Amino acid sequence: MVGNSIVRKCLTVGIILLFVGTYIIPTNAKNIEKSSSPVSKGNPEITRFDTVLEIENVRGGIGKITAKIKNIGEQPANNVSWSISLPTVIPGRWYFEGVIPTINPQNTSFIESSDFLIGFGLYDLTISAECESSHRIETEYTVFLFLLFVYIFR
Repeated sequence: MVGNSIVRKCLTVGIILLFVGTYIIPTNAKNIEKSSSPVSKGNPEITRFDTVLEIENVRGGIGKITAKIKNIGEQPANNVSWSISLPTVIPGRWYFEGVIPTINPQNTSFIESSDFLIGFGLYDLTISAECESSHRIETEYTVFLFLLFVYIFR
């Protein structure tokens, strides 16, 4: 009987933290641009990118991390490679990656972790994206894992 009560209390706290971490705490992180191979237009001293990527709407949930990659530039983003990296103690590191063939200007593509996340503790999360004609961008967050609930904080 006592064990049942503790499990219920833990689940209640987990659901409340999931709600707070997912819907109330804003996660609009500023993108960190890291230089990649630039595309030169005419003058070799001036570098111009017609494709600009942005990572937004990073969310936790039940065993998943999701985000959106948006092309806010003027040209299509081709071969957009993305990664979600979450170093942890027990499995060593969760690392998810993929390639999006094309994101047209002002459009968004949805990405998510492919494995089910479970654990306990605070971890650093890095989400990055780059394409052929854009800088590499990264966003960094703090993740709190509580069993199968994933909470993301800035």
